[in-house]
Amino acid sequence: MEKLERVEMAILRLIAGPGGEVQLQQLVNDDWMKRVRTESGRDDVVAEEVFEAIWSLLAKRLLYFDIRGRQEIYWTLRPTANGQQALKEEEFNPYDRSGFIQRLRSMVPTISADVLAYVDESVGAFHNGLFLSSTVMLGAASEAAFLELADSFSRKMLSGKTQSDFNEVLKSRTFIVKMDEFSKRLDPKVEQLPPEVADGLDLQLRAVLDAFRRNRNDAGHPTGRRFTREECYTSLNMAALYLRRLYALKTALDDMP
Repeated sequence: MEKLERVEMAILRLIAGPGGEVQLQQLVNDDWMKRVRTESGRDDVVAEEVFEAIWSLLAKRLLYFDIRGRQEIYWTLRPTANGQQALKEEEFNPYDRSGFIQRLRSMVPTISADVLAYVDESVGAFHNGLFLSSTVMLGAASEAAFLELADSFSRKMLSGKTQSDFNEVLKSRTFIVKMDEFSKRLDPKVEQLPPEVADGLDLQLRAVLDAFRRNRNDAGHPTGRRFTREECYTSLNMAALYLRRLYALKTALDDMP
């Protein structure tokens, strides 16, 4: 899948670039294939991969066919508005699924396999226009990461009955109660954390956690609420930055004696 996505992004960059519009008849010529191989950094790209990548880009509404040509062979591939958006130089770009996950893994090296899998599923759903599914999976990633953080907090900063009571909350109570109990116990201990981790910590974590929790509940229950492409795009970018902050705190806790 990663190889195909590299070809997709290469084709999108070529077509969206200056003079990059390609007619249907040009997709099989040697010059076009050479450009795709160079742009993708893969010398082994074959025509079948290019065709598959183009159909994938069409399905994702990143490209469209301008059918004003006299015959089908003169139809021209052009980028949609979403296709142009996909090429923006951003720290995290959900339109580039493999690049998004690679960037997240690089920026948050301690992220767990489970959380990364949920995020990848969310980005994949976004790619395919499944915005309710993307929202649910992003909520799952947020909750899973929070529970990992809460476990580290319990082990490193709590003891005795306080610790056992908190662990019972994590096992049996609703997510919002878990968040409340975590905040209640974290607040008096924030000064024990490194300043770069502690600054504005509870407010930021709680605000984002609660937003993802609400969205997940709305998307996963028959509320009738719908989520737009733009909302999911923003949420995925927010999630990447939030996970970086959350795992920075988890690392600081795990490093405590």
